[in-house]
Amino acid sequence: MRSRNVLCAILSSCLAGTAVACGGTEGAGGKPSGKQTLSLGVQLETLAEGECNAFIADAVNIDGSVKLVYELSADGGGFETIKTTTERTVVYRFDTAGEYTVRVKTQDGKLVSDVCAFSVAEFGGDTFGRSPLGEMPTNNVRLDGDRGDSAFIEHKAVNTISDEYAFVKGFQADRFYFTADVDIVGTNSGDRNPKTGLFCKSGSTVYYFAFDIKPSLTGDELVFVKYTPTQNWGWPGKVMHKQVRFRDGETRLKNNMSMLRDRDKFYLFINGTCIGKAVVDGYTDLSTVGTYTMAQNTIYSDYNCYSADSEEFTAMLQVGQAAFD
Repeated sequence: MRSRNVLCAILSSCLAGTAVACGGTEGAGGKPSGKQTLSLGVQLETLAEGECNAFIADAVNIDGSVKLVYELSADGGGFETIKTTTERTVVYRFDTAGEYTVRVKTQDGKLVSDVCAFSVAEFGGDTFGRSPLGEMPTNNVRLDGDRGDSAFIEHKAVNTISDEYAFVKGFQADRFYFTADVDIVGTNSGDRNPKTGLFCKSGSTVYYFAFDIKPSLTGDELVFVKYTPTQNWGWPGKVMHKQVRFRDGETRLKNNMSMLRDRDKFYLFINGTCIGKAVVDGYTDLSTVGTYTMAQNTIYSDYNCYSADSEEFTAMLQVGQAAFD
């Protein structure tokens, strides 16, 4: 996934001759001599939330000291000024999906370009993307497979030890059931304690449910652990044991892991079996939800996040309560 800030830098430095032209208007002439025309082009006709578009004005026979007014309209609404400047190229970041039109005019209003239309698509895939708080997946998470019946996401293989996150798009709650199949491909950068799992996050506090296994993919430990910036990791957390297999010879094996939050209670599942319950006293905040890895290349598939009014939440809550309440 390309960084949105990197895209803005690319656009601002690589614009010549690549804009889609939209036409413009002519003036009666003046200084400098010759017919004055003002037209506009856009760098991208489609982009995603969090990315930038560039607007390139072609101001023929208009003195460089003349200020231009760039105006933007969203979803058929009125035009609003986004910048008044002598610059002939403006780069603008879009954080909201929609259909947009843009135009440019001279500050005195005598010359107005035709409008250019472009679309901003919602960031992410069918399930993962931007959280309600604006949180975005980390750079080493791949979302391009998050479409259709065979959707998947990948926390990629990279030559670094890093924590990687993907957020369920638009979801925040204090009661939910989140489930996913995990396929651990390998360990990144030789880390001796890699992890793959799920998380929920409220503010800067994160609760993780993760396989805590060695690079050899041996061991049976799973952990439920809290992280805060001030207290750091609350190791050892709650340690659970469930023997699972990640390989059959050279063949990788998937395992299902699920986290059910019922306000201050968490029920934790591996391959459909509730293996543990954790109570977080006083935890009432809404949380965002997603996938998490530490130094591990993992593919997630067959995932769903169910709200508290779903049959799936109710059924799995009953399974957890029968096992531990």
